[in-house]
Amino acid sequence: MKPKIKRWPANIAEAIRILDLLLSDEEKFAIRIVPLSNLKLLHASLGRLIRNEFGLVAGNDELITTTLEIDPDLASMTIIREYWDHLRAGQSMPTH
Repeated sequence: MKPKIKRWPANIAEAIRILDLLLSDEEKFAIRIVPLSNLKLLHASLGRLIRNEFGLVAGNDELITTTLEIDPDLASMTIIREYWDHLRAGQSMPTH
């Protein structure tokens, strides 16, 4: 992971594009195989990255607003869910 982005994303689509650049293929695979019911387990790791690097805790109200949430923690979970959906779209999942 290469933290320290130059500009905060203004919406979820930009956040997803940045995550695609920041995360390694191994990290993306690890996120993609997490069951929906366990996404909350990513709150402390990926959620922290999103909150800090995307400015959710430093004034990026524009991004928070696009998540339809009012809180950085909830906004980061919305972005995680959207990113998870993005990674799983059109991908065949391992069966084991």
